[in-house]
Amino acid sequence: EDLWAFNEEVLVRAVAAWHAEASLELRLGPEGLVATDRAGGAVRVGAPGTDWRPGPSGRSERPAAGIPGGIEWWRLDGAAPEHGFTLPSAGSELVVQVPIDARIQPDAHGGMLLADATFRYGAPSAFDATGRRLPAWMLPEPGGVSLHVDARGAVAPILLDPTLVAYG
Repeated sequence: EDLWAFNEEVLVRAVAAWHAEASLELRLGPEGLVATDRAGGAVRVGAPGTDWRPGPSGRSERPAAGIPGGIEWWRLDGAAPEHGFTLPSAGSELVVQVPIDARIQPDAHGGMLLADATFRYGAPSAFDATGRRLPAWMLPEPGGVSLHVDARGAVAPILLDPTLVAYG
């Protein structure tokens, strides 16, 4: 019942925040995260769904699509939006698909420029449960990006953390 009440609240008014430093207005709701810049350009990041629930540290989270036991999360307070995944396993290359409703162009820093608006989805950072940094990268895919982390020798859970910022 609590989860349904939270989802209903998300459906009715979404979670709204304004991030002056990143120049983004953010709304997390049934269509995923919609980020709008000051010029009115907008992108949608993440799969649609109404299964968001309150998580630790002010995050909104839900089961990560296609990753048994994985969690996708957003935190919309603070200076910039935080998007990430907590992955329950290690030992191999892990891949997370992230739908993005925008034209995508790789940039020189391992991230993606979202060309339908003035946004950059930055290259991910990844860490294991001991705090060890893991190799992580992003590739363009039809309809979004794939986030990769080399989790060989890592201790689960794995934190995979890209960034979303205004670039223009």
